[in-house]
Amino acid sequence: MFNVAVCDADELCHAQIEDFFRRFEQEAKFYFQIKYFFSGEELIEYLKSHAGNPFHILIIDVVLRKMNGIETAKWIRNHQDYDLQIIFLTHDQQSILDCFDVQPFQFITKPTSYDLFSMKLLKLCEYIVSLSGRYLTIRTDGEYLLLKVAEVLSIKKVKDAVLKNQLEISTADCQYQSRGVLNKFKFETESPLLMIHRSIIVNIEHIHKISSNTVSMSNGDQFPIGRSYMKEVKDVYNCYMTSQYKKRVFF
Repeated sequence: MFNVAVCDADELCHAQIEDFFRRFEQEAKFYFQIKYFFSGEELIEYLKSHAGNPFHILIIDVVLRKMNGIETAKWIRNHQDYDLQIIFLTHDQQSILDCFDVQPFQFITKPTSYDLFSMKLLKLCEYIVSLSGRYLTIRTDGEYLLLKVAEVLSIKKVKDAVLKNQLEISTADCQYQSRGVLNKFKFETESPLLMIHRSIIVNIEHIHKISSNTVSMSNGDQFPIGRSYMKEVKDVYNCYMTSQYKKRVFF
């Protein structure tokens, strides 16, 4: 499931986009949770009150009442992260040139047709799914969710007398129950996900400290380090801390 923000001052536009998304869900089998905003200020206030960036996709009109769509997108880029994929809506193609500073994924000229909207949305969904090192796809409660790797704190096996391969995925805000094999979440060497025990993976970017045989996370959770993983965990963490220090010194 993709989390989508739609920001447009026109309520009729909200209704049209809602219809387009529901039609697209039936055709493409992607699913969306959509939140609507009428101004850039309203969107920004929502983002300020939610940790990280709660959306995968932002569809925003260039023309808004006070803070326009480009100014809103610039604020998001400066205060949130670059994983958010932006589609601008515009009546005027001349304004497209002003949008490139915020690295949008696509532009849609208003008024638009369902065919054009669905074509661009399909490309975007396929692109996000292809970013396997930056997102996790998990199945929970009968639906698929897309989680940013950067927001995942830990993934651990859960013992269950009835169901096998039960996993608990934790973020700063939520815990998700899913089924799967823990090893599938091990990515390339540049991924922040690190296996510290045969039943536990943690995000190295959220480690608060490492003691002799325990990892403490930024949310207070503590996990044991498996004996056979001890050297690798400490070596990887030391390399990570060294790289962070160099970034602070030189930048």
